Amino acid sequence: MTSLQSASHIFATGRMKRGKSGMLGGGIYFAPDQQGARAKGHHKGIMLECQVELGKVKELKTAETDLTFQKLAEEGHDSVKWVRSNSKTGVEYCVYNWDQVCVQGAKCSTCDGPVDIGATGLLSLPCVH
Repeated sequence: MTSLQSASHIFATGRMKRGKSGMLGGGIYFAPDQQGARAKGHHKGIMLECQVELGKVKELKTAETDLTFQKLAEEGHDSVKWVRSNSKTGVEYCVYNWDQVCVQGAKCSTCDGPVDIGATGLLSLPCVH
């Protein structure tokens, strides 16, 4: 889940920026389904549908806020899967490089309608919120 402005930037550049911090360090976070994305999302507006190259996955049951791509690489991993058994948000994935993510589509997080990408890379919503 992201804002309309951020989604427009992602489509225009073809890149997602990782966050500065998080429960799994400063990364790019994903949910495997819409329900998880809605529960985890810090922003409302656009739900991006992505193909994520997870590579070798490190599984965690507790947060590790100091994770980085370098630390994972030293351990032989490319991404993290966090299984939160006592949370409504369930499973969460985190990658640390933009080239692990390919955005395949987008939809409005409120009405689930498709989001059109104009020639300028600006997005337009199917509804008004």
